Amino acid sequence: MCPLAQPASSYEGRPDRADDAQLPWNPSLTTKYQSKFFHDSDMVLNRAWQLIPGSVLVALLETVRNRVLRFALELKSQLGPSTPTVEKLPSAAIDKSVVNHIYGGNIVIASHAENVSQLAQTNIAVGDTAALKAALKNLGITDDGIKRLESDMEAEKDVIGPRLKKWMAHAGDYLGKESVKAGFDMAKKLATRWILQHYGMDLG
Repeated sequence: MCPLAQPASSYEGRPDRADDAQLPWNPSLTTKYQSKFFHDSDMVLNRAWQLIPGSVLVALLETVRNRVLRFALELKSQLGPSTPTVEKLPSAAIDKSVVNHIYGGNIVIASHAENVSQLAQTNIAVGDTAALKAALKNLGITDDGIKRLESDMEAEKDVIGPRLKKWMAHAGDYLGKESVKAGFDMAKKLATRWILQHYGMDLG
């Protein structure tokens, strides 16, 4: 997982857009795994980073441009004699356009977009299982889904093994139909990020 939270202009302003980018590991994460990469050796991990292919950043910018353009065109199509300017459009109509075009249709808004923003800003402290469960429940994960996660975490102890990886890959399957607050893709991203944070592995 590689969250890219800077404004689009910061990626567009790179000297050579074809170059790969690097995301340094958090020092605490490097320390945690400093002896796990060199078995039977006196060497330790001093620093590490995640490579981001330049093509990913190019695709990111194209996605932003396309979504903003579609968003603007849809709002323009809704203007008429009774709503001559965007300011007069109902907030619900603007929220719907934001969901469909900016978020790619992956968010289900109960009332306003700030509900999703609050979920996206949630962070889980390392080892805080109670906070992790609360966040997942607020996201709309069912009790059965949370129990399954607890079982997988207990079975794999302090590592993210195949069972936890499978749970994260299918996080959207555990969304309750009545309480869902995010679409499958967004739920998967948020749940994965929170679980990584719980294990001290979030690179964001």
